[in-house]
Amino acid sequence: MNFTNQFQSRFPFLIPSDFDAFLSITHHSKFKKGEKIIDFGDKKKKLVILLKGIVRGFIINYQGRELTTFLFQENTAFAAYEPLILEKPTHHAFECLENSEALLFEYKDLETLTNASTRIKKVMDTIIMDSLSIALQRNESFIKESPEKRYLQFMEKHNDLLRRVSQKHIASYLGITAVSFSRLKKRVYMQQE
Repeated sequence: MNFTNQFQSRFPFLIPSDFDAFLSITHHSKFKKGEKIIDFGDKKKKLVILLKGIVRGFIINYQGRELTTFLFQENTAFAAYEPLILEKPTHHAFECLENSEALLFEYKDLETLTNASTRIKKVMDTIIMDSLSIALQRNESFIKESPEKRYLQFMEKHNDLLRRVSQKHIASYLGITAVSFSRLKKRVYMQQE
């Protein structure tokens, strides 16, 4: 299902003029593998809807290592929260792991639309709440769950990413080393036989 159809089926209350207004403020962009959609220090308030490809969000920790904090695939929305909420430059970078396409929105344009239409405001509120829910569930899983349980949940929800994302990025996303991840995969595979 393409983005337009998926968007319309997810938000059936939108009327055609709402959809047209929403698309009129977008910038359709293509990115090459390895290119950053949002880079460290960016101050621009923008929302990204990924149409094609995979994007990872990551930070640099106190030891200078990259830690993958987010993995986004087709038809998901994301933004760097620091410029949007804190009015500060972002500490995250969002890098394409595949050649990707995205719709980019300037946040001020979205605010104008949401002020003009309660239906579009409902869409934005849903996207924001979904993003918050994902972040809170991820945070909770690091507190409550073992690495094996996080891996099993990842397999269940994002099995297709196991073929498309490197082992080191998945390991980092799960909060373990690549070596531990390799052992974990082997153990889980043997248990499933």
